[in-house]
Amino acid sequence: MPIQCRFYEDLFPEVGDVVLVTVKVIQSMGSYVELLEYKNIGGMILHSELSRRRIRSISKLVRIGSNTEVNQILRNVAEKLDYKTDEQLEELCRKTAWYFDRKTGRRAGSSPEILDECDIDQPTKEMLLTDIRHRLTPKAVKIRADFEVSCFTYDGIDAVKSALRSGLELNSDSLPIRINLIAPPLYVLTTQTMDRAAGLEQLHEVLDVIKKSIENQGGSFKIQQAPRVVSDTDDADLQRQMDELEKANREVSGDEDDEDEDDEDEEDDDEASNDGDQNGQK
Repeated sequence: MPIQCRFYEDLFPEVGDVVLVTVKVIQSMGSYVELLEYKNIGGMILHSELSRRRIRSISKLVRIGSNTEVNQILRNVAEKLDYKTDEQLEELCRKTAWYFDRKTGRRAGSSPEILDECDIDQPTKEMLLTDIRHRLTPKAVKIRADFEVSCFTYDGIDAVKSALRSGLELNSDSLPIRINLIAPPLYVLTTQTMDRAAGLEQLHEVLDVIKKSIENQGGSFKIQQAPRVVSDTDDADLQRQMDELEKANREVSGDEDDEDEDDEDEEDDDEASNDGDQNGQK
């Protein structure tokens, strides 16, 4: 069993404190929970305290088993330093997190030198800084733009392809871009980057290039949604739309194949009928 320690120095929360819990059991009068920040001690929430309104379905307000990790950094450091007991982890918390909680409250520090105040050895300090830096590493953001491109001149689809290729010429290793078809004439332009500002600027430049190219060929261009940072939910929704489009295209292709087979069968029947008529005339 992994070593554990409460998140705060106090053994129990004060009245009115907001706490993180995991719901273990739901009963008619209330729900039994574990307080994650206080070493999973037990507690109970009366259903009358969950909402002032009449509760028609308790499952919509409370769900069993949803977990949230707390105190991860110090716990990871303790595991890497091969701590064996909860008391060792508690001592590390007392010398670091709880020390600053008593001194400065919940305000965050910005300088690594702040750990010089802590009564910890150099290996522990270095391990702690390494884990903190890893946690604070910026994550790549996804940026997306939705736009329409169409052309009804003689060049038609070739003009659209040419305009899209001109935009893809701005692709680079540092800022890779992709263009996907949703449904003609709607396309999505996406990139993933650590630099949010540079990513937004890059997508605006790509859209400008596509716009100039298609308009020079007599086509039209329209931005449905300007470049913006999207979430994993937005990304999943885009993938769902593309999957539905692919499925619809497969169904249409299957219908066309069936029609071709029907036409071939009709031609065979006509040929057989003609052969029969000729034999009858003989």
